[in-house]
Amino acid sequence: MLFKASGAGFAGSVGEHHEGFEMWNSRVNPHTGAAMGPKRGVIGELAKVICGQGTKFMTAMYHAEAWYFYLH
Repeated sequence: MLFKASGAGFAGSVGEHHEGFEMWNSRVNPHTGAAMGPKRGVIGELAKVICGQGTKFMTAMYHAEAWYFYLH
């Protein structure tokens, strides 16, 4: 994967957009990438690949007030 080849210490994507659209499967929010859009849990798939190559996974949660970053 490009992240590992570049020597990155962590990689990831935006997990939740300001309007509440989540890029994973959720039992409490119907506005997700798994229910709409690509019909998949993109964040989970990305985390599995990134962590599987020994790179730390991160996701950013955007809310109107602030950005939140989570490293795994």
